[in-house]
Amino acid sequence: MLKKKIILGIIILSILFSTTACWDNENVDDIAFVTGIGFDKSEEGMIEVTVQLVVPTFLQQREQGSDEEAFWTISFEEETVFGAVKGMLSTVNRRLFRNHIHIIVIGEDLAREGIIDVLDFLERDHEMKKNAEMLVARGSTAQKVLQAQSNLEDIPSIHLTDIMENANQLAKLKQKDLITLLREINQQGQSSVIGTVQIVGQDGKDEPAEEADNGEEALLLKDMIVEGAAAFKETQLVGWLSPPETRGYLFAQGEVIDGIINIDNPHDREQRVSIEVRSAGAEPEVELKDGEPRLSIEVWATGNLGEQQGAGNLTTQSDFAELAKELSALIEEEIREVVDLAQQDYEADIFGFGELMRREHPDYWQQVRGDWEQEFSQAPVEIEVQTTIRKPRMIRMPTRPK
Repeated sequence: MLKKKIILGIIILSILFSTTACWDNENVDDIAFVTGIGFDKSEEGMIEVTVQLVVPTFLQQREQGSDEEAFWTISFEEETVFGAVKGMLSTVNRRLFRNHIHIIVIGEDLAREGIIDVLDFLERDHEMKKNAEMLVARGSTAQKVLQAQSNLEDIPSIHLTDIMENANQLAKLKQKDLITLLREINQQGQSSVIGTVQIVGQDGKDEPAEEADNGEEALLLKDMIVEGAAAFKETQLVGWLSPPETRGYLFAQGEVIDGIINIDNPHDREQRVSIEVRSAGAEPEVELKDGEPRLSIEVWATGNLGEQQGAGNLTTQSDFAELAKELSALIEEEIREVVDLAQQDYEADIFGFGELMRREHPDYWQQVRGDWEQEFSQAPVEIEVQTTIRKPRMIRMPTRPK
């Protein structure tokens, strides 16, 4: 569906550009549509900007049997982000149309140094699509990610966007668009979390799996995994969240929309039971006790029994209560792990407790706003999880040989 919308949008824009009679109209052949943009720190300490381009004429060429690539990437280095973007005009004979960007990738080296300059450009750029999805390239560069090819889609950035949607449905990725990130940066007392993409070769190493026709190493999107998250303190990358920690974070934020959680079969502890989480929510709270902050997270979730391994009848009320207890314990454990990570390792309030404190206890906030991350790292956090397992409507007893 997303692919069809993007290609349809390109076609419509092509028609508009080619048929309008305005004095400043542009020929579609003079425009290159940017679908993805990435930012890195070069070896010389410059800002390197990479764009993934798609030209509308490839649609016509493909219908005529041409095997020409539907996209290409170009990179340019400069002292500033804006300078690098403008500098690309010296290497491409088309105007870069940035209204169709869907993916923004930040390389790890640049992210660790800080992304404030990148955000400043993206916010000021009137052509930039503000709901473009953000990703951090873990252990790699944005250039490598945008140069990767897809076996399934003509335009790799579309493929990457689809992967993000799937990972979000599995509660393995923190999706973050540009406008949300800008809003968080402008808030007091909240650090940000952005989803990550990582290059993984067939042998599990950071190596491409195939070779291109010219003998050089080729990177395919199938050699990438999109899951987990990057934790920021203000605008600097300070560490990573694993997929389970990311799921715990999403539960704490009330952002789990779907997902599979495996727990022990209460009748056979060596076997597993899969619970499909169908709905979830969360409510963080802050209070002051004797002048000290007290933080809490209340989470609730509802799930279905998706699969049962091993023997036993899991259709009784007591069984569902036991499953719910196991599920609650696992969710609480994952939330506790990410809370400890944020407090002890990163000292970054990625949950937004500081923003709640600013709104609900403004006098206290004025006293600690400059040292809130330190206050957060030492504050006790209470976690309460309540879950419900729905009874199956059709299947009562699992099918087993008699």
